[in-house]
Amino acid sequence: MNVSDRMKRMKPSATRGTSELAAKRAAQGLHTVNLTTGEPDFPSPPAAVRYAEQAMREGHTHYTSTTGITELKSALIDYYKERHKVTFQPNEICVGSGAKPLLYECFGVLVNPGDEVIIPTPAWVSYVEQIDVFDGKPVLVDTKDSAFIPSMESIENAITSRTVAICINSPHNPTGAVYDRKLMADLCTLAHKHGIMLINDEVYERLTFGCQYINPLADVPEARDNVLTITGVSKAYAMTGWRIGFALGPSALISKMATLQGHITSSASSVSQWAAVGAIREAQNDTEGMVAEYARRMDYVYGELVTMPNIKVTKPRGAFYFFIDVRPSYGKKSGEVTITDDLVFCAELMNNGVALVPGTAFLCPGFCRISYSASMDELRDAMQLMRAFLGKLRQD
Repeated sequence: MNVSDRMKRMKPSATRGTSELAAKRAAQGLHTVNLTTGEPDFPSPPAAVRYAEQAMREGHTHYTSTTGITELKSALIDYYKERHKVTFQPNEICVGSGAKPLLYECFGVLVNPGDEVIIPTPAWVSYVEQIDVFDGKPVLVDTKDSAFIPSMESIENAITSRTVAICINSPHNPTGAVYDRKLMADLCTLAHKHGIMLINDEVYERLTFGCQYINPLADVPEARDNVLTITGVSKAYAMTGWRIGFALGPSALISKMATLQGHITSSASSVSQWAAVGAIREAQNDTEGMVAEYARRMDYVYGELVTMPNIKVTKPRGAFYFFIDVRPSYGKKSGEVTITDDLVFCAELMNNGVALVPGTAFLCPGFCRISYSASMDELRDAMQLMRAFLGKLRQD
């Protein structure tokens, strides 16, 4: 079998890989607390389930318009107008089978071979791989020495004649950082000035603690032709398996993305779209309840991590991740194994019962991601096991 060069280059998803390894260990009877995936442990909201059931009873089980049903677009328009003070038109919205394929379609429309996309790192695992599929060049801007927040100078210095987009994510996976309102507005202005696209992945926009995320177009409406918002129902409404995402942006870009989507999935699941209508229309209280519980879990985990040896930790402001610095453990031994990098750290920690994702997967070696979207019982178990593991590390 001949395999294309682009597929030879593509790496498997590290988050999926570590999660599957943890599941394999558990299946073998090895006690493993899996904190690798961004998978809310809450049930989907009752309104989502009710709308889906009604859709099936009423026969809404066939193809829809490529860009999504009218009722879902209407719900999104109302949501953005009320929450973010930003108005979108129906032809500026494309509903997809999750945020991930919409990002793929976006890069497919924007990127020619050799074109550049600026990405602050650490970064979610799929951005770079998707850009590479289209023979684009990811231009990485390191933020680990600035509290995981890029400076405007570092972003502007990365722009060249081949730059077609800046891809940002706030609230941020994997660090939990939240870009402030001024930085978001400045990035919009910068994209508008250079005539490039700001791809604004805000899939965690509801999950903030002690701050509020505002879509930047509320402050820089003149940049609306240069901003593509990517979001979905997976994180805020605990609806990962329904596979519904949204792209909101300039109609010319949305139209081209829809053309590509028409050749990939035709449209998103009709029943799932109706479930998303129910969530957006009637499940805001459910989301607020989840956010309050995430805040409780975050405070607990932070209180534990901050007192553990051989790591450093910063309290996140959004999403549901900690990104811990494990470099203080380098050179120390776990049994007969010397910790030399984040990969070895995670392997040894998994052998001691806790599965995390190494920072190398997010283009940031020396760190590890902890997801606290697990239950409190699992988090307590994991913290106890981590404390024991870190306490045993020795310097020979």
